[in-house]
Amino acid sequence: GNPVPWFTYPAFEFLENLDFSSKTIFEWGSGHSTLYWSKRCKEIISIDDKEEWTDLVKGGANITAMNLSGEDYPTQILNYDDLDVIIVDGIKRLECSKYAIRKIKRGGMIILDNSDWYVGACDQLAAAEDFIQVDFSGFGPINNYCWSTTLFMHRNFSFSRRRKNIPLPTGGLVKNLAPDA
Repeated sequence: GNPVPWFTYPAFEFLENLDFSSKTIFEWGSGHSTLYWSKRCKEIISIDDKEEWTDLVKGGANITAMNLSGEDYPTQILNYDDLDVIIVDGIKRLECSKYAIRKIKRGGMIILDNSDWYVGACDQLAAAEDFIQVDFSGFGPINNYCWSTTLFMHRNFSFSRRRKNIPLPTGGLVKNLAPDA
């Protein structure tokens, strides 16, 4: 009953451990992720070309949702100050990625979902100066196949952890190899 982003589970698990409470997020592609982020961030700005997704997320206290298409879709981000997190998960991902590079804060993060399908967008972000690429591949919500969600973290990435002292899985490799650790 709780909405989650339709990212791969490995990416989702990594992101779950970060504190976004003081962060402003810009997202191309509205939906369950918008509702998820709205409970975890200071503000989320979400744009979608499909009115039904925009309508789904409207009304949240910290959500700005817009239905746009055409030339305004990728360039809408230029109307905002630099952002902590930018999610590229809608249409025109190659063009949106170009603008994401220009608008991300130093120390911020760009998330590209389906990076294995949008190779041009992934390559463009990977070529950007001062970013570290981390690929998370695997299954995710609603699909019966694997794909990739890639995070491009600025070299000065500085998000706090939301959870501290996360226990290792019971019976994990580390526990089996070093029971006293």
